Amino acid sequence: MKRVAIIVNGGIGNGKFLQGVPSMVYLIERLSHDFEIVVYSLIKTEIKEVSKNFKLKSILANIKSPGWFKAFLLLFLFLKDHMIKRYDLIHAFWALPAGLLAVKLSKLFKIPCIVTLQGGETANLPEINYGNIVNEKSR
Repeated sequence: MKRVAIIVNGGIGNGKFLQGVPSMVYLIERLSHDFEIVVYSLIKTEIKEVSKNFKLKSILANIKSPGWFKAFLLLFLFLKDHMIKRYDLIHAFWALPAGLLAVKLSKLFKIPCIVTLQGGETANLPEINYGNIVNEKSR
């Protein structure tokens, strides 16, 4: 069975009713029927609220540090798992920091990569200061 690492900023088993982002959770659930899925989340997630069809690894909630440091910690979780059993694909949701981390890992380990952009990541509406493309740093 092919093995897929999915990197997310959050959105799995969290939110007001711990449901996560419904469309993303549904997609991951469907993929888990045909692939071995390991989801890496940059925020602490309630594992009891997550499907038993895929594995979930997340950064501890008590780590109060910048996003880049959490991404660095997530990198070590990924590396440990990848060394034990190689991934066939990396899929990230959102461009920053999950997508950037996925692209870097893809190049480093020569693994195919998919980055799914959502919401305002592809928007550029300077009139209302909306979208990641408006900001020079996130562009």
